[in-house]
Amino acid sequence: MQAGSRLGRIWARGLLGALAALMLLPGRAEAWIVFKTADGTGEWNVGGNWYINWSGGYSTVPPTSADAVFMAGYGGNTVSTCTVSAADANCASLTVGAGNAGAPPWYGVLIVTNERSLTVVSALQLGGAADALGSVIQAGGQVSAGSVSIGHSAGSRGTYRLDSGVFQATQNYPALGNYGTGAFTQNGGTSVWPSLTFGYYASGTGLYTLAGGVLSNGSLKVGRIGHGHFVQSGGTNLNPGPATVGAGDGAPGNGLYEMQGGVWTNGGKLTVGGAGAGQATQTAGRVTLGGDFVLGEAAGGVGQYALDGGLLELAAGYGDVGVKGAGTFTQNGGTSVWKTLIMGYDTGTGTYTFAGGVLSNTLAVHIGRLGSGTFILGDSNGSSGVFAQATGFTLCRDFSSGRGTLRGWGTIPSGTVTLGYHGFVTADGHGTDRTLDLSGMTVTDEKKATAYGDLALRAVNRGKLLLKPIAVATGTYYWPGVTNAAINSMKLVVDGGAGSLSGALLATDHGGVVAGLEKPIGVWDFSGATFSASCALTIRYDANAAASQGAGESALKVFQQFNGRWREITAGNPDTVGKTITANLLGSSFSQIAVSAGVKATGTVIAVY
Repeated sequence: MQAGSRLGRIWARGLLGALAALMLLPGRAEAWIVFKTADGTGEWNVGGNWYINWSGGYSTVPPTSADAVFMAGYGGNTVSTCTVSAADANCASLTVGAGNAGAPPWYGVLIVTNERSLTVVSALQLGGAADALGSVIQAGGQVSAGSVSIGHSAGSRGTYRLDSGVFQATQNYPALGNYGTGAFTQNGGTSVWPSLTFGYYASGTGLYTLAGGVLSNGSLKVGRIGHGHFVQSGGTNLNPGPATVGAGDGAPGNGLYEMQGGVWTNGGKLTVGGAGAGQATQTAGRVTLGGDFVLGEAAGGVGQYALDGGLLELAAGYGDVGVKGAGTFTQNGGTSVWKTLIMGYDTGTGTYTFAGGVLSNTLAVHIGRLGSGTFILGDSNGSSGVFAQATGFTLCRDFSSGRGTLRGWGTIPSGTVTLGYHGFVTADGHGTDRTLDLSGMTVTDEKKATAYGDLALRAVNRGKLLLKPIAVATGTYYWPGVTNAAINSMKLVVDGGAGSLSGALLATDHGGVVAGLEKPIGVWDFSGATFSASCALTIRYDANAAASQGAGESALKVFQQFNGRWREITAGNPDTVGKTITANLLGSSFSQIAVSAGVKATGTVIAVY
């Protein structure tokens, strides 16, 4: 024991000397350290608990002018614990958990309770050296500091737990995970920050856990250059300024926001995936945004948002999924409320998958502006979302460089689908007979496409594309829009027509396709109308489908289900340049029509014995 104590004293004297050399620099008038408690209480306002200027001897409570107050145990894995409970405390700057790289870990703990206050005029740092750990526990009262850095030094750890009371940072540059690892846990009370940054430098990692109380901050950046993680299970996050998850300011940063409950009100722009990688998940609670909502903002940025429950409301501004980066929004539950939703706003790519919950969009959904946009309705598990109101979809309407795709299955009850430069509507059944029901929507073509293949209607994987019925009489009609420029669209010249013509495009493997076709590339199912004289068809066939089936375009024919069998009704040779084929319907009513290489031979097999 005596030998061990002697070695401990020698080590302590060497340590204090090293600290003195570090801290007694020009411009520093005083330095203080709590490394053990003479009276056994660890109380801040007991002078005998303080070691002055690293040189030996106990002194008095640090004055407000003390600009380097340190709390750190000494020796291997020892802890220095200080409590502010008997009286208020203050100092110019404070580091909890200090030390020297290479020395045994130095641990410091500060506890504020009994409604007392702690005022740090300038910098509060938790984890002030490699391997050091600094912790603050606040159970009431008020703590005020200038700049706050939790996990300040590389290799350090800093933690702050707010159970009740008020915590306030008064200066900018507060950071969770400056160079080290920092965590702030709020179970109650109020915390106020002018700005809050996680993972300030590349080595920094910051975590904020909000379970209760109110967090008020001017701006939020989760993952600046390093790593950031925000977990909210309760309480209220009030952020009137901008917020970024995965900022990547000058270097790749990544961030994650998990919304599990409570309220998050963000008054400014919310960016998930700036130039870095950002991800947000929401399973419950309410998120209200007062500015633009951007996923994948800069080139190289990746932004993802998954909504499984709760409410996400864009009260103002645009929802941009993929600006110059890659943006993905996946909704499996909950309710999302938008005004204008855009996928592929600039040169980026944006995908919205709507497989559950409710989507309310008051203005329009733009799929593919300058970039590439995709809206996917339904999934392979049999789940699809519900639209709360009429929605207008525009597919690459504004710029010829864009590309817009509406794909999947489910029902969009009303509104419009506008095909622009490059627009594609595909019914995808995911291997099961399922319908993309657009029968309540008006499909229009703005005649902006300039080449074959720029616009297309398709049905794949046992999907069925059901479009709005057409009232027919005598005249020329287009299914589904105003021209037959799109692949698998059709022009009908009807003489003596009557009734409402309901039409659907079927995947060639859909269960509703009548058997007997040889290498079919397109099947349409029409019903509900008649014609007394004639009906001539011009079909824009899918040349890519013909190639994949091994069916030569010049050999394509048109067939009609008539009197229980497939009958050829081709009116002339296919136009292999314009990709059209013509036909004349039989009888006086509409039925299933197909373009294929032929029909399979049928006959009777006679067995001879």
